Amino acid sequence: MSGSAYPRVFVRRVVVENFKSIRCLELELEPGVNLLVGPNGGGKTNLLEALYFLYKSLVEDAGKIPYVPHSPRYWSPLDLIYMRDPSSRVAVGLGLEYYFVLGEKIYRLDAMFKTVFAYDGGLDTLVPVAYDVWLGSDTRFSFSPDGVSISIEKNLFEEVVSTSDSGKELSEKYVLEGKYYVFRAPWTTSLPKPFLLTNLLIIGESASQCIRDDLCVLRDSIAVVKGVELPYIVKTREAGNGRGLVLLEEGKVRITAPPGLKDLLSIIGRVLEGFLLLRHPDVIAISEPRPFTGEARLNDRATNLAPVLLALQGRRGGFPPRISRALGELFPGLSFRLESRFGRVVLVGEEDGLELPPSNIPDGAVKLLAILTAVELRPSLLLIDEVENSMHARMLEYVVDELNSLDIPVIVATHSPVVVDLVGPERTIIVYKKHGEGTVAERIRDPGELSRRLRELGLSFSDYVFYKKTYEL
Repeated sequence: MSGSAYPRVFVRRVVVENFKSIRCLELELEPGVNLLVGPNGGGKTNLLEALYFLYKSLVEDAGKIPYVPHSPRYWSPLDLIYMRDPSSRVAVGLGLEYYFVLGEKIYRLDAMFKTVFAYDGGLDTLVPVAYDVWLGSDTRFSFSPDGVSISIEKNLFEEVVSTSDSGKELSEKYVLEGKYYVFRAPWTTSLPKPFLLTNLLIIGESASQCIRDDLCVLRDSIAVVKGVELPYIVKTREAGNGRGLVLLEEGKVRITAPPGLKDLLSIIGRVLEGFLLLRHPDVIAISEPRPFTGEARLNDRATNLAPVLLALQGRRGGFPPRISRALGELFPGLSFRLESRFGRVVLVGEEDGLELPPSNIPDGAVKLLAILTAVELRPSLLLIDEVENSMHARMLEYVVDELNSLDIPVIVATHSPVVVDLVGPERTIIVYKKHGEGTVAERIRDPGELSRRLRELGLSFSDYVFYKKTYEL
């Protein structure tokens, strides 16, 4: 992220509950590759699909009628619920690091966004029924079809009330309930159904009073909640140079206050829009001419690779250098061009000046092109299932190096010993099913010590994963 414009958001954690084989799973993410490995049927792909379902339900299918984000991949929404129990609620959450500049320092606001889904028998689909947003561990928003509630941790609330000009306004609106002061307000107008995230983007501009650099009271106007301002507290912390961030150069735009609720919900929406899942490309479909619609998003089987590349090429003024470099190193003499006629576009290959029919283009070259195109689209979270398909060891090494150079998290599922050895124990997560608990995910304990022991024994990390760890499970 060095030198990047602000604000910046990093997806640092994912939480999944009651989705397929996953009863409850939480995973911390790092920039670059986060590798999922484990037995067949352990739930690696289910974790990727839970995150993709969040994108489909809140972005891709948000405006569609009927609202069936489980379709067409699943016949029934019950296929997505743990133990197919229609009374269980599916939840998918994202832990976010939000970075902004205040004065001459970088600050970080930790936020958690969680969507809860319930089975609707009348519509025969899963619908969102609640959204929770945590700002740090002190302030929480809960949105439901009934209204909004805000909870602020008792000690923080009382500190601000006693030291802030906003104290009187806060004390008049909040009631102490256990360890939290709570404010509740119903919607004063009916909201569209299903209860989508876009329904919440009705919050007016916020105002703030900063008590200290790291502590502000914000006031948001929500037009359909009693027509009043909702005061709440935002607590941030100085970030230093976390995630490789540096202060902006002179003359760049600077953020001068923490985000208001409207800003934060918009940011969450943009993060969701940036989710991208890539399965093994459908090489046959990719070789066929496709309508050019100007689309800028690669679908999960990359069947729209040609039109997406054409749009990308138009925005960048040519093939992205990242792609040209990779082809030159891994496929010397092979190049691609895009031909567009009558509103349709097709990917054409050439090798040493000889045009290749689509069926003669190496599958590995198409897979490489799809992965690097996905990277060039600058997703907020990149999900890749079975990255090793159609790729030899040298290509896998190149791709892993490219993915590890990114400042976004990339979650990769694999069965390949080559990929496991390339990634190493620091970035590997063992995924398996535990009796009575569903899918669990475990990082390697003390990866440095494990690497030392394996070197002494003359074993590779993949030997440990596939011949010891897997059999232990």
